[in-house]
Amino acid sequence: MIFPPKVGIKLTLIYVLSLISALAAVLVVAEHLIGQQVQKRHQKKLEVLSEKVFFHLEKEKDRIRLLAEAVANFGRMGDLTAAEDRRQIRHLIQPVFEASDLDGLWIGDTTGKELVRLESEAFGRLSREERLRLKRAFFGTYGLQVNRWEKGLFISSSVPIYQEEQPVGRVYGGVLIDHKYLSELSRGMDSFLAIVRAREVVSSTFSSKEEGGGELEFSEELLKEIPTFEEQPQAVNVEDQAYTMKALPLKNRAGQVIGHLVIGISREELEQTVVSLRRTIIGVGLGGALLGSLLMFSLTARMRRQVLLLAQGTEKLSSGGLDRPIPVVSRDELGDLALSFNEMAQALQERDRVLKEEKEKILANVDFLSMLVHDVKAPLAGVRLMLESLLEEDLAPDVKRRLASMGESTEELLGHLNNILAISKIEKGPFTLNLEMVDLNGSVKYVASQIRVLAELKEISILEDLEGDLAPIAADEYYLERMIYNLLTNALHWTPNGGRIILTTRNETGPKGKGVVLEVRDNGPGIAEELRPQLFSRYGCRIEKKDANGFHTGLGLYICRIIVEAHGGSLEERGRAGEGARFVCFLPIGKEERLRSETAAPPGENRSGESRNDFPGKAMPLRDAGETQA
Repeated sequence: MIFPPKVGIKLTLIYVLSLISALAAVLVVAEHLIGQQVQKRHQKKLEVLSEKVFFHLEKEKDRIRLLAEAVANFGRMGDLTAAEDRRQIRHLIQPVFEASDLDGLWIGDTTGKELVRLESEAFGRLSREERLRLKRAFFGTYGLQVNRWEKGLFISSSVPIYQEEQPVGRVYGGVLIDHKYLSELSRGMDSFLAIVRAREVVSSTFSSKEEGGGELEFSEELLKEIPTFEEQPQAVNVEDQAYTMKALPLKNRAGQVIGHLVIGISREELEQTVVSLRRTIIGVGLGGALLGSLLMFSLTARMRRQVLLLAQGTEKLSSGGLDRPIPVVSRDELGDLALSFNEMAQALQERDRVLKEEKEKILANVDFLSMLVHDVKAPLAGVRLMLESLLEEDLAPDVKRRLASMGESTEELLGHLNNILAISKIEKGPFTLNLEMVDLNGSVKYVASQIRVLAELKEISILEDLEGDLAPIAADEYYLERMIYNLLTNALHWTPNGGRIILTTRNETGPKGKGVVLEVRDNGPGIAEELRPQLFSRYGCRIEKKDANGFHTGLGLYICRIIVEAHGGSLEERGRAGEGARFVCFLPIGKEERLRSETAAPPGENRSGESRNDFPGKAMPLRDAGETQA
């Protein structure tokens, strides 16, 4: 499948980018929502662990209390305690101690004197001060308590021993919460635990990941960041290791908080889960984008092909090479557009055929008109020559005046025929120029010399005000003199007997650059304001002259405008009504580049291959005895 150079690629890119943008937005939202859920599950896990640890401690307290009560309520315990029979007491409680996993079990009298002491290995390492602290617990009331010691906390229960409803001693049992206890509990809970007392870590299972690393240290500022049991778990960094932590308060018998049990779970698993989730989302997104792109590429294949066919069809239609309708490959708006295009192309081809037929008819009419004008001009030229011969004879003034009037009418008729023939030649096309370097002053003088014969008959003066160093211009001398002739005959037509016509040339720099200006002024009636908008249009100024024979067709000025604009110049009428007409023609100065680019026909021929002498307007009156063009 060949891509269209522009539209197809743009459509595909738009679809792919839209898909990727939508997928990216969905994936970002999904990652955010799933990340929140993972974070909540992580926090929920810590809360569940906190509850488990809390209930474990409560269960441990209940177990210690029940064991102490069981020992105190043995059948002979009151009598043995009252008799201070240490051997029998030890023999009685030894099995209970070994089976209970207690770290300490003491029997004493009401004065606090120790009768029997059973301790685990951990208690064997207690200092004297710690032993005294535990001994003071014998004097406590019934109930549970949590006592401090250097390496952890001691959960204990003190129960009185009665003999005949009289207290004779006390049972004191407890469990140490030390590093060993925390380690076993941590493994069971898949978490990390630490005992914090007075903002100091007593024991901890938080360990460094570095090889050979010990326990992590908790700074005072870090301990302040750890949320309490009632607060939401928070992420806390300990020596660049991230944990989600929560603290459980540890209270003594009086309800005073003497420490905290910090519970934490590593966020490494959470971060790994997030990273894995992100990779999965990215993979799914890329896969979805690739699959969506392939699907879009497949689904838009017909659309892109239809666009390509439309583009190719438009190009062929513009060059005239569309010989058959373009295929319709999609059943959508583009398919409807292709159908409309085929209908439009068919209509244009039909119209083009009709236009060609009409053009052939017009060209045939133009050829017929040209032949007819040539056939009419031949006898008129003979009449003009005969009148000129008679004017040279010695005749009466009245006869000469009548002959001159006949000559003027004949000359005007020839001018009208020449203008009609010029229009037919121009519209038949192509209208091209044979440029050469021309002296405008020379052309003006030559045309004026041909017009003076008619001007003298009307006693009209033709004055010349020509600049001496006038710049040469690149022009077609044949058409240039045709334009000058039309302007002069127009002035001669409207100038009254005894009037004057002034021809002026000068160098000038205008909006179109450097050039030369030709002015033709007369003292006739001038141009009425209502006629100015159509002055240079075809048949734009058809006015019959009331005080003399003649009719102005309006073609002369139209031909002048066509010739001037073909040379890159401009033609304007700047006179005032009642003060005479003033035509100003600006022609750009010729350049060698323009001369080389536009000169193609050899001298004496225009680009259509016809003889220049065949064009009506080059031969002025009395210049060519064989043909007069006005």
